[in-house]
Parts: sequence; structure tokens; C-alpha cells
Amino acid sequence: MSNTPSVQRVEQTLRRVAALRSLFVRLPHLPSPREQRWIDEFEAFVCGQGAACCFEALEAGFRDALRRRDAASILRAVERSGDWILSDPTLHPYYYWAQQAPHDSAVAAAATEPPRE
Repeated sequence: MSNTPSVQRVEQTLRRVAALRSLFVRLPHLPSPREQRWIDEFEAFVCGQGAACCFEALEAGFRDALRRRDAASILRAVERSGDWILSDPTLHPYYYWAQQAPHDSAVAAAATEPPRE
């Protein structure tokens, strides 16, 4: 007997994984204590209370702003940070989404995962 799974078994497993992923996507995100500190640092930076924030805080703050559909916070952070974000492969997609969101309510409503260009 071979160790190769049958096609039906593989399809069944993939359906189960897809169902689990669907469930996880609907669950609310709860930030870890470290992520919450980064989000707080990002919020302080966006509000003008901090002169700068670290890359991790920008990334966590952008993700949080995307989850909350808060394009304005992302745009303010880019404005305060400078143009380097436009060339960063991790942060630029969030900026691109934030630029499109005010003009396209479907883009803003559909954002459940980090955007891709």
C-alpha cells in the first residue's frame, strides 16, 4: 500500500482548510501586548504627539488602520514620515489602498487583508 493520499482525501482536506480559513477571517483581531504598544506609538505619531515612530509601529498602525477602514490615519502618517514609504514594499500597498479608499467605497468596504497592488 502506498503512502500517497487519494484525490478525494486531498480534496476533502482542502475543503476543511478553506472552511477553517473562512472562519478565522471573520474573527476579530486582538493585538498582542507588543503590537498594542506599536499601535499606540503609531496613534501618538499620527496625532502629532510623537516626533517619529519605528518601522514596526508604522506597520502595525497601518494594519490596524486598514482593519478599521481608517484611510486618513495612513495618509497622515505618510505625510509626516516622508516619501520613503512610497518605495517600501511592505508599507506602500497600505498607502495605495488609503489613496483609493476615499474615492471607491467598494475598496474601503472590502479590505479584510493587507492590500496588494
